[in-house]
Formats: sequence, structure tokens, C-alpha cells
Amino acid sequence: MLDNSRSTELSLDQLAFLEQDLERNKSKNPKLIFFHKPYWIGPIRLGTEMPLHTIAKKHGVAHIISGHGHQFVRMVKDGIAYMEVGSSGGNMRAALERGHGFKEGRFYHHVWGHIKGSKVMLTVKEIDGAKGAGRMFKAEDWNGNGPRFDVTDPAIVEDPAT
Repeated sequence: MLDNSRSTELSLDQLAFLEQDLERNKSKNPKLIFFHKPYWIGPIRLGTEMPLHTIAKKHGVAHIISGHGHQFVRMVKDGIAYMEVGSSGGNMRAALERGHGFKEGRFYHHVWGHIKGSKVMLTVKEIDGAKGAGRMFKAEDWNGNGPRFDVTDPAIVEDPAT
């Protein structure tokens, strides 16, 4: 777990700490990295290399997870799943007024994680009621272009393992 709550990136000191920590724990799996601001979105979309990705790839990191942006985003590069967990209650009014909705990752939700051995299972649960349709899906069913399922059907029949 790292802290970039006061900046838009991770400092060189934090990246050095991360590399040392991953090296000390090289025999442990899975490896997940958490921090607040998802500065990785632009570089991953553009295919730009960044030190965080180089370190994560070298040490077999499975997931890099951030928050902050009030939008669900999930992209995979070199087998590393990058995920921004969206809004669990923060205001999304401006995005919704621009016509962004579920398929753009603008929905109130939480992510439920389950780790069994070295396997990571992440399930996204949209709230139900007046602010959501209660959809639930496996995180891997969402890619850099959004959902890989029909978003008009709120009756998702699969019940992800918990």
C-alpha cells in the first residue's frame, strides 16, 4: 500500500520502497499494489512505459488498484490488471449530466475481493434501488473499452463465487 494522496504520481522514494518490499516478498503470491490516485490511466492507454509498470512486471504483481476518480476502469497490460474502483457514494453529477453512465464506468459500486491461494477473484457490485440496478459482474468482464456484456440487461444471471 502506497500513498499518493498529495501528488499525482508515486515519488521516487515510494517506488524504491515498493521495489525493496516486492524483492523481500518475492516468494509470496499474489501481489497487489494499492494507492489512491490512478496516475497510470494515461500511460497505460497510450502505451507509455512507466517505472511502476516496470517494477510490477519484474516482480509478478497481479493487480494495481486505485480509487479517486469516481469511475470504474479496468485495463490489463502484460498480465497486470490495473483497476480504478469508482464511486462508492461520491458525486458523479457532472459526468452523468454529460450522458456518461454504466457503460462508461459511472455507477455507484464496491468491489468484493476473494483470494484463494494465489488466485485473486474480484467481483464488482453495483448498488441497487434508486441509484443503480444491482448488477454484479466479475471484474475481468470489463476491459479498457468498458463492459464485455450487455449493459441493458440488469438481470445478470451469474452469481460470482464469493
